[in-house]
Amino acid sequence: TATIEAGQTSTTVSLAVADDVIDEPNEVVGIELSGPTFASLGVTNSYVYTISDDDTAGVTASQSTRSVTEGSSSQTLTYVLDTAPTSTVLLTFTTSTAGITVAPMTMSFTTDNSTPQTLTILATDDSIYEATHTTSVLFTVSGSVYGYPDVSLPSVVVTITDNETSDITLSRSTLAITEGGTSSFTMVLAAQPTSTVTIT
Repeated sequence: TATIEAGQTSTTVSLAVADDVIDEPNEVVGIELSGPTFASLGVTNSYVYTISDDDTAGVTASQSTRSVTEGSSSQTLTYVLDTAPTSTVLLTFTTSTAGITVAPMTMSFTTDNSTPQTLTILATDDSIYEATHTTSVLFTVSGSVYGYPDVSLPSVVVTITDNETSDITLSRSTLAITEGGTSSFTMVLAAQPTSTVTIT
């Protein structure tokens, strides 16, 4: 209700817009004047306002890089939604190579649970010498929440330190061979190679 005091010709009506954290389409609100006392309505007695949303759906990881070592402890990072979901948002994780495992494979963010969730990364302890190498944690977003199917999906780069070496071991350090005789020794790689090893 707006009141114009005696002796005045106008008054100010304030409109307050709720500042939520939900990514949603711009909204339209209409205001119509009615029921004046000691006055009559003019030609323009209704107004339409557009409420522009200032929230952007997105997913944020606590780190963009992580480092793990084969045979050692795991590392963690957290994921959080940038805006409050209006229905369930599901993150599904994959890795670009078999060098790491992640848990959980999915995260579910509901309207009652939009707090950060933790992802655990563990290096695969294989028997292959690979030196230090990298892989990536990738994720996809599913759900019908406005904005979330269109979010960009940044990957997390994981550096893996190998716990194998490229050493070559000889079965003997010295050989005693009689003239006209033969002898032999063996050569053993410390780790399984990823391609043929030639020794000259």
